[in-house]
Amino acid sequence: AIELKNKPSERMRKRSEILGLVVTVGNLLSMVIFTTYLPKQLSEQGIAR
Repeated sequence: AIELKNKPSERMRKRSEILGLVVTVGNLLSMVIFTTYLPKQLSEQGIAR
């Protein structure tokens, strides 16, 4: 606990790593949604036409 108080940069680095993970997961999720959901909608529109 004392080391953490003496090194705030360490805590910031951990936080930035977690943020990077969250952003990466979010990007992967959006990619999956785009590649699965959008083509389905497009094909449904094509069938309706």
